[in-house]
Amino acid sequence: MRITKPEWLRHDGDKKKLSAIFSLDFHPDGTRLATSGMDNKIRLWSTQAISGSSSSDTLKEQQQSLLSTLSSHSGAVLCVRFSHGDGRYLASGADDMVVLIWERDSSAMQGNLSPSEESWRPMRRLTGHESDVCDLAWSPDNRYLATCGLDNSVLIWDGATFE
Repeated sequence: MRITKPEWLRHDGDKKKLSAIFSLDFHPDGTRLATSGMDNKIRLWSTQAISGSSSSDTLKEQQQSLLSTLSSHSGAVLCVRFSHGDGRYLASGADDMVVLIWERDSSAMQGNLSPSEESWRPMRRLTGHESDVCDLAWSPDNRYLATCGLDNSVLIWDGATFE
C-alpha cells in the first residue's frame, strides 16, 4: 500500500532535468529523510512535509520541505545512511571512491539560515576504496561502519575515530 508520492521530492539536475535517486534513509527520530543521487548531491527533507503532501504541492512547499543540500562529492552519491540512536552522523559513499562522514553544524544555525533549514558539514573523508563505494552500514551500536565497493572489498572503519 502506497501512502503518498510527494511529487516535489526529487533531485533536479542543473538544467531542471530529473536525476536518478540511488539511496535513501530515515533519520532515527523520523524527522528527516536523506536522499542521494546521480546529481552528486545529498538532500535532506522534512518528513513533516512528506506526511502532509498532496499532488498540488507548490514550489514554496517544496522549498520549505528541503532542509539542506550537501554537495561535497565529485561523483554520483550511491548510498547514504544515518548513524543509529541520535543520528549524529550521516555517512555517504559515491562513485568518487570516497566515504564522507557528515555532522550537523550547529554553529551555522546562528547565521542567516531560516528555522526550516539545516547546515551539515563533512567532518571526515574516508579513502581506501579503489572504485565506486556501493553501500555502507553502521553496526547497531555505531561502533563500526562497514563500506563496500566495486573494487570487491569490504572496509571496516572505527565508528568513533573513523580510522
